[in-house]
Order: sequence, then C-alpha cells, then structure tokens
Amino acid sequence: MSTNSTAVYLSAPDDLSIETTTTIVTVNIVALVGVISIFGIACNIINILVFCKQGFSETTNISYTALAISDLLSLINSWCLSVFWNPWFLNSGLPVVFFDIQTVFATWPYACFSRINGLVTAFVTFERCLCVVWPLQVKRILTSTVTIIVLISIYFIMCLVMVPVYSISTLGWRSEPWTNMTLLGVIMGENAELISNISYTVQSATQLFAFFTVSVCTATLIACLKQNTKWRAKQSTTQNAIKKVIKRQSKAIKMVTLIAATYVISQLPTIISLAVTVLYSDFGPVGRYKNLFLAFWTFLLVCGVLNSTVNLVVYYVMSSKFRQSCNQILSKLLINN
Repeated sequence: MSTNSTAVYLSAPDDLSIETTTTIVTVNIVALVGVISIFGIACNIINILVFCKQGFSETTNISYTALAISDLLSLINSWCLSVFWNPWFLNSGLPVVFFDIQTVFATWPYACFSRINGLVTAFVTFERCLCVVWPLQVKRILTSTVTIIVLISIYFIMCLVMVPVYSISTLGWRSEPWTNMTLLGVIMGENAELISNISYTVQSATQLFAFFTVSVCTATLIACLKQNTKWRAKQSTTQNAIKKVIKRQSKAIKMVTLIAATYVISQLPTIISLAVTVLYSDFGPVGRYKNLFLAFWTFLLVCGVLNSTVNLVVYYVMSSKFRQSCNQILSKLLINN
C-alpha cells in the first residue's frame, strides 16, 4: 500500500527514476538531515542556555537568542521530516497519506521557521551595520525594548501567514483510488489553491527580502572590517585603549559576518531553485520533473539544517565570553551526569 502511495508522488515521465529519487531522499533526508538535526538541536539548546546565562543587557544577546530559537524550531521539524520519509515509516502499513501528513506536520512548519530564521539573521546583520555606521546613535535607536518588539513581530507575522493555510486544511478520511482504501489525509477547503498561492508568494518574497538584505549588509560589514584592519595597521602609535575597542569591534563584525555568510551560502541554492521554478513551471512539486525537483529539494534541506547547526561553532571560536560561559555550562552538565 505505502509503496504505491509513495510512487504517486515520485513517478514522472522523462524524469529521475523512482529508485534514484528514493535513494537520494533516503540518504539526504533520512540519514544526513536526521543526524545533523539531532546534533543541531543540542547545539542550539546550548546556545540558548549560554545567552540566558550571560543575560540580556546587550541587544545582541537578545537577537542571538531569537536566532537560536528559530534554528531550534526549524531543526525539530527537519528531524520530523527525516522520520516521516524513513522507509520503515513509509512501509509501516499505517492507513495514512504520508505525503499529506509530513506536509502539514513538518514541511510547512519548517518553511515557516526557516523564513523567521532568515528575517532574524537579516535583523542581526542590519543591527551590526548600524553599530558600524552610527556607533554613537545606535544604542538610542535599537534599545532592548525595540529589539524585542521587532523580533516578536517577526515571529508573529510569519506564523500569522501560515494561519490561512492551516484554516483550509483539515485531517479527514478519504478514499484513495490508487489503493482502493480509505486513508487519513488532508482535506482542503474552499479557495485552497488561491490561499496557498498567496501564502507561498508571501513566504517567497520574505525569503528574497531576507537573502538580499543579509547579502548587502554582509558586503558592508566586510568593507568595514577591511577598513578597520588597514586603520589598525597604520596607527601603530595609537593608544592601547582605542586599539582594544577597534579590535573588539572587529571581532564582533567577523562573528556576524560569518553567521551571515553561512546563511547566504546555504540559501543561494534555494534562491536559484525558486527562480528556476518561476521561469520553468515543469520544475516543481507537481510538474513534469517533480522527481528532479524533490531530489534537489533534499539538498536544499541539507544546506538549511547545516546553517541552523553551525552557529555554536562560530560563537565558540569567535567570542571568548561565549566560550567561557559555554565551558562552565558543559562542565556543570558533565559533573551532574
């Protein structure tokens, strides 16, 4: 039953074969995404604990915590995807339409939190740009209250975008012609196609906005970092206090730049895929080359979970304060265990 059900979504003429697509899905989603997601969940829990330990007197800690939460939530859903696409689950004989279940309970939430992650990353890089361009005024502009309001608004608006999609989607029993059985799946309500298209357009526009904002801010930060490096090299007789300030600022710029660059690199294939899908309608989830699209989508998912996992390494390497707090927390955990 489940094999036939899966084949409906994988088979297509002049496309990748079912066997090839199934192998790619199993390796990328079940193996790679599953393992990386578990590791990433642990990493982001540590990130959140460290930032909570350090306190939120600095707005950057608030932003980094919001980023870690979005990473954590997206990784939880990517791990759920690895479970839903597991051949053992697909062949379990459960009377459900697996594609529908994984879409509602994993794919849509993952997409939502990935967009939130992009917007929070854009805000973090924009905040650091303001610190460089207007170092004296930025603390008056971006107070802790303003930062919290902006971040909560990002979460609220992106979750709100998903409400119409879920409002027209209900779980129910329906007869499936390819199995001659009644299976539990998603029943779409009225105007489902219109609402889904609007939601998809809003999310795509959000992703493009976040990508280009992060790209521009990253380029600006790299230029500022080069300028600081040249200035420090010329001012050999400058007071040590000023040198320390510039050095600390450069470290902060480097850390944000690494986070932003990782996001840009991981999202670039997604932007390319989005452009190809718009220009060539056959390359899509229901197009002629849906197998190829699905296989490519699994690679995008791997890039996404890697992006949500590596921030702990960036923080640990670039920030001595984070490293010290992280070591203290890990030491306590090891002692307690």
